[in-house]
Amino acid sequence: MQQQNSQSEAEIGRQMIAQAQITSLATIDRKSGGPSASLIAVATLSDNSPIFLISALAEHTKNLIKDPRASLLIDGTRKLQDPLTGPRLTLIGQAAPIASSAPEHLAAARERYLAAHPNAELYVDFADFEFYAFTIERAHYVGGFGKISAIAAGDLKTG
Repeated sequence: MQQQNSQSEAEIGRQMIAQAQITSLATIDRKSGGPSASLIAVATLSDNSPIFLISALAEHTKNLIKDPRASLLIDGTRKLQDPLTGPRLTLIGQAAPIASSAPEHLAAARERYLAAHPNAELYVDFADFEFYAFTIERAHYVGGFGKISAIAAGDLKTG
């Protein structure tokens, strides 16, 4: 995704979140207190809030249970010859199970996630898998060299 001069960083950020399929999830390691990153599949709710389906057996899930603070890195540079010239968006916030934090969104989360990741149908109903919602508290946008800005959480919502 290349930045167009007519788009604001918030508009680009909203698009990046809406189009994201895979992100890096950074959690706080429950044993060491240090950072821990993993790759996850994501989708969004109708307001552009990121959601993901993760197993209770995964280290990142165990980390989130102990400390819900996390970040998601959305990479918009994959098709660029020089990735450092392209957009990336770090979302900083908290992740929580949808069933306990926003049960009214569980059916929509399932529908939207499976639409984005149909192969998840194979394991979506396994007992150890649960949908999580990511609450954005702030965002850090890098659009290439010298194009760095903070984006308010509310500016990344839609609808």
